[in-house]
Amino acid sequence: MFLEKWGWTKRANCVIVTSLLRVSLKPMTMTMKKYEIMTITDVTAKEEGALTVSNTIKDLVSALGGKVLTSDFWGKRRFAYEVEHQTEGWYDIINFECTQDAVGKIKQKLNQLDQLVRYLLISAEEPKNGGKDGKKSK
Repeated sequence: MFLEKWGWTKRANCVIVTSLLRVSLKPMTMTMKKYEIMTITDVTAKEEGALTVSNTIKDLVSALGGKVLTSDFWGKRRFAYEVEHQTEGWYDIINFECTQDAVGKIKQKLNQLDQLVRYLLISAEEPKNGGKDGKKSK
């Protein structure tokens, strides 16, 4: 009755409802986004242990349907300040693509790795508007 007051017919209502149902029933596509993770592995793990942690992360990304783009092992570096009573650690940077669901699983696994001193996982996607104020940097 309300819709008829505004010129809608029952036939038109059915068309609208049907089109809304079609939109909601479309399968959601899982978009792959780019991410970057920097890990610092315990210095007592030696270089082999740090490389094992790096390979574990790469294997996990691949197992979750992601794709490792680049990997850059920096080696042993000195910290600017003491972290967990340590002054140095093994640095590694991995760039990869995966779904947002996979990122949560990767974080869970990283929190379980005892050899990691710290890690930082960020989105490596470029902002669509060029930055906060919409201006592109020079």
